[in-house]
Amino acid sequence: MLKIKNLIKHYPGGDPANPVVKGIDISVDAGHLVTFLGPSGCGKTTTLRMIAGLEKPSSGSISIDNECVYSSEEDIAIPANRRPIAMVFQSYAIWPHMDVFHNVSFPLESGKFKLTRAEIRSRTEEALAMVDLADFAKRQPSALSGGQQQRVALARALVMQPKILLLDEPLSNLDVRLRDQMRDTIKELHDRTHLTTIFVTHDQNEAMALSDRIIVINQGRVVETGSPQTVFQRPCDPFTANFIGKYNILDGVIESVASDRLATISTPLGTLTAGNIDLTLKAGAPVHVYIRPGSMHLERESAPAQGPGLAGVIATTVYQGGFWEIKVNAGSEKSLLVHSSLAAMRRIDAVAGAEIRLVPDAEEVVVVSRN
Repeated sequence: MLKIKNLIKHYPGGDPANPVVKGIDISVDAGHLVTFLGPSGCGKTTTLRMIAGLEKPSSGSISIDNECVYSSEEDIAIPANRRPIAMVFQSYAIWPHMDVFHNVSFPLESGKFKLTRAEIRSRTEEALAMVDLADFAKRQPSALSGGQQQRVALARALVMQPKILLLDEPLSNLDVRLRDQMRDTIKELHDRTHLTTIFVTHDQNEAMALSDRIIVINQGRVVETGSPQTVFQRPCDPFTANFIGKYNILDGVIESVASDRLATISTPLGTLTAGNIDLTLKAGAPVHVYIRPGSMHLERESAPAQGPGLAGVIATTVYQGGFWEIKVNAGSEKSLLVHSSLAAMRRIDAVAGAEIRLVPDAEEVVVVSRN
């Protein structure tokens, strides 16, 4: 459906050796909802705008349904208004002097669509109904909540019946409750329409909840691609592990690997076991070890040690509602983040200064080669 090859973007006056987008290769299958996930300034919005035709790439190619819309080699640059794409912006970008109906119908008024007045009305009413704004057609934007304004922007994109829908951080200006509601709306619309969608966000929870596939971008490069479950549970890059899961990252060396793929790994903080290890990793291999904060349970250090684990001292505890977030000093220069249940905190009397032992769930420990 969408194919991007070796896409590069330099801005005038920027460092020629350090483009903001560095040779990105991406493919998006028809009907999928794909998220560009990464920190602010990583190049994800610039990439989205190049797909839309709002930014001209420095080089590379973009094709939609096997039709080239940009190619530096072939000198092709189809303008934005001729691409089968609609975009929803972070700032809503709705007209304050038009009512809801005319904001949504506005794109259809251009000569591009060649529709009758009756067809324009029908498609506009259909788009408003899709976002639950059928009763708001005569309202002015100033009378709408932030969530309703974003629904207007979404309806205006849908009314164009695009092949690809681009969403540039559409939830970032909403409060938590409205953000959750709008996220559910986007998910329901996609499940209903199967419209190929690219969603840009820096919010890991949004990416996990919405995506068929996540494309992690950092410093202008694609770092990792996979399903939400794979990217979260089995990241293969240290940046992904840190950005998405707040993983604790340790360097280690494999001591042994059993036939059931259970490995013993030595680290500067202690010995660990890891399940489902890649059997290409052998004893003696240097590895990165990723441990999610929620995959470790706590024991008091005074209790008899039962197998591998990491020793440490509780530095701080922060109540997060459904769990406690604990910072554990586990070495002169290393701290670990742990998420513990309320019951576990009470059971071991976990307070600042307490000596504890951290035992990771072997099936949740991720091990990747350092080479």
